[in-house]
Formats: sequence, structure tokens, C-alpha cells
Amino acid sequence: MKRALFILLSALLLTGLASSTSIAEENITIDLQDETVDAEIYFNDLTSSSFTYVTNHPVNNYNVEIEGENAECEFEELAIGGEISCPTDYRENFTVDLDYETSGLTNSQNSVNFFRYSQSVYRPIENYNIKVMLPEGTGLIDQTNISTPVIEPENGVVGSEGRRIHIEWKLSPSLGETVSFQATYEQLSTSYTTVVIIIASLLVLVGLLRFYLRQRSRKESSNVIDSLPEDERDVLSVLRESGDMLQKDIVDESEYSKAKISGVISSLEEKEIIEKEKEGRSNRIYVKEEFKD
Repeated sequence: MKRALFILLSALLLTGLASSTSIAEENITIDLQDETVDAEIYFNDLTSSSFTYVTNHPVNNYNVEIEGENAECEFEELAIGGEISCPTDYRENFTVDLDYETSGLTNSQNSVNFFRYSQSVYRPIENYNIKVMLPEGTGLIDQTNISTPVIEPENGVVGSEGRRIHIEWKLSPSLGETVSFQATYEQLSTSYTTVVIIIASLLVLVGLLRFYLRQRSRKESSNVIDSLPEDERDVLSVLRESGDMLQKDIVDESEYSKAKISGVISSLEEKEIIEKEKEGRSNRIYVKEEFKD
């Protein structure tokens, strides 16, 4: 009965709000450890005199900022969840930050935890992104131990931040659609938790190493380019703008003769800055990856 009332209220809201509001992006972060929800909403335009936010789950201790300033808001409890309403003078290209405490998003059965979250799309949204942080010391259950999908929608991306595992979904929902998400997780054993921490640490180290090597490679490449003669730098600049070109087109794009370009191309190839590949009566020239940026 309560769910039917909520659906009816959502339908009424659709009529009143859809035509007045357009959202470029809505980012939702749900932390299951302390049961908090953080919503960051980027508005394209708003023709009504207030910002509204409707949930189908409990809302407690909420705080709203519009363009970084605290907003004076009112809360109305609905059959399921509630509605936060905040008067505002902003009408276009502004950001709302909303955070609140909630409950009832998870339930447990035989040491298995089930997370479920849904939200009715009652105004046009171009991009809707949701990130769910699992409690510390927990992990997604093995799919072989459960008949239903561990995460749904199944295109959710699993990652980790230190000792916390998270799932992220990105979608572009239709007006009137109810977006729903779920995840099944459990408490990790001590040994498994240690493995997760080690893996997460290794991923961070690998990321840092790749960043260091990329920066060093860019610096070395920059030094090589700076040492080139002017004509070779000119031709390389033309190539870097396009990514790859036929040799005959380089002649058209530069101020040098066909013979000059041929000599410059040969020199750059010898210095392992470019690669060339036969294509028809000409050569297609490629800049090597480390010299592209």
C-alpha cells in the first residue's frame, strides 16, 4: 500500500517538475558503513522558485548547500521517504550539494548482507552516477554461492579505496523510470581482508610507478624534441596536431619542398620519433606514443 502511494506521488511530481527542471549530472555516493547519502547535482536550468529532492527511503539530519552556501529548507515526510524543498534564486547553471543520514538500505540473512536502493527519475537527467561504499572488512559474495546476481545492474564497476570496496554505476535514465541497484556482500575473513589490503596496496604502487615512468618519459621526449633542428620540429608539430598523415599531405601543410620533407622524415625515423608505413604511392607517417603530447 505504501509503495503504491509513493508511485502515485511520484507520478504527480513528474507532471509538476519535469517541465521545469533540467539536470546535467547527478552524482550519488552511498556509504553503507555510516548509512549516509551524498548527492551532488548540476542543474542546467530551474524555472520553479525552489529546489526539491524526493527519496523513497528515510531522511535524517540533512544538509543542503546551493552554490556553496547553506540553504534554508523544509522537509515533508511522504508515504515512503520524503521531500526536501529549498527556496532559491538560482535558475540556471548551478550546483546543489545534499547530504543526509538514512536507514533500511541493507538487510541481513545468514551472515549475508543485501543492499538495495532505488530512485524515481522525476526530472530530466543527462547523466546519473551512483557509487556505493561497502563497510570496511566486507566484500562482495562469491557468485557461485548465490543464485541471484551479486551486483545489479551487472555493468557496475568494482574498485577499492584502501580497505573499502566500492561499486560504481553510470547511466542515462529516462524520465519516469525508477533506477534500482543492489549488491550482496559479506564479512571477510581476516586472511581474506589481508589479501584485499595487499592487492589494493599493490594497485596503488603500480599506479604510482606508471605515473612516474610516464612523467619521466615525457620529460625525456621533451628534451629530445628541444634538441631537434627547426625544420624537424616544424614537421613534427604538424604531425602531432593530426596524429598521423600521408607524407604528401605534410608537404601541403608545411612550407618545405617535397625533397626537404623526404629528408626530414628520414631523419625523424632514424631518431625513432616517427614510424612510416607504405600506403598507395605515399607513406603514412605516425608519431610514436611517447612523442605525441
